[in-house]
Amino acid sequence: MNLNDSPTAVNAFNDLPIKTVNGSVIYMRDVAYVHDGSPPQTNAVHVNGASAVLLTIVKAGATSTLDIINGVKEPAAVDFADASGPA
Repeated sequence: MNLNDSPTAVNAFNDLPIKTVNGSVIYMRDVAYVHDGSPPQTNAVHVNGASAVLLTIVKAGATSTLDIINGVKEPAAVDFADASGPA
């Protein structure tokens, strides 16, 4: 949905006027920095005392959240001590 004077780019939000104080216009960029981004995830994850990997799954569309959860499979354990190499 587009509104009158709605910015078409994220960076344009920095140029939006907020209010006027003593004849000076205060812009969004004067009080905040609007951008499209977020810092990388840096969480350390432990499961039952062991290091683990945290995988965020985002639901999209009409798929049921329960269907997504049921579709995530636990990786098979691999015993490298018993793995035979190339012959």
